[in-house]
Amino acid sequence: MALTSKRQKLAGNARAHIHGSGSSSNTESLPSTPSNLPPIRGRPPKNTKDRKKPVDKELAEKDDHITELKVLISDADTHILRLETSLATLQEAHDALLGKNKTMNTTLSLKRKAETSYSEERTRARKRIRRLERDRDTKAQTSAAAAAHMQSVIETQNSTISSLSFDFATANARLHAYENETHTTALTVALRRTQDLLNGTRQQLYASEKRSKRAQLSYKTTKRAYDELRVWKPTESGEFTNVSRELVRNLSYTGCAAGKVAFAISSCAKAFGIEI
Repeated sequence: MALTSKRQKLAGNARAHIHGSGSSSNTESLPSTPSNLPPIRGRPPKNTKDRKKPVDKELAEKDDHITELKVLISDADTHILRLETSLATLQEAHDALLGKNKTMNTTLSLKRKAETSYSEERTRARKRIRRLERDRDTKAQTSAAAAAHMQSVIETQNSTISSLSFDFATANARLHAYENETHTTALTVALRRTQDLLNGTRQQLYASEKRSKRAQLSYKTTKRAYDELRVWKPTESGEFTNVSRELVRNLSYTGCAAGKVAFAISSCAKAFGIEI
């Protein structure tokens, strides 16, 4: 709209210039002949044809000037049309660039969100691994101390059983030696007490063995759970698991090339201390 109005204004100025210059030049070209002066004697009057020659020449020049101005106006119209076409092309290119910039900003925002989510997930995974390692070390130390204590208790109980067995054998021999003596009742009571003590010791030994077995089983369970967390298996029965497939999709969505997915996964696993 601005270029069209400028073109119309330019054409109007050209036409005004043409008509204005023509009227002024016609007025200025007319000779000034005062009527109150008397005619000069001794000279013949001028011919009217001689007076028309400058006017015809001036009109021809004005026609040539008008033709030149028309050519200039036509060239100006053509140039303005080209400028309008160029402006429309530039506007389309500008709109396309704006759309591309908006798309790139959206993609960049999604990528940043994915990177932030991945960083938070990695931080949580590292904290979990460290916590599991601390729990593993603590449970391993506790299980080792409990096993050592149980072993010491078992050895003490075995020594007590050996001593009680010897006492039992001695008491039994004394019982047989003094069957016919008045101390038979006392020896029988002592034998029963020894047997009761032996039975109680054996029960304590069995309970200690059970606790030791439970402690060893707990240690093996903890070690197996740690090994499962430390070693990640992306495949199961020759096929990729759902977790591994989802990880590949997330990496591809964040912009990781298809040929570099395996390298990215192995690098992250190495950083986290996980074996694949």
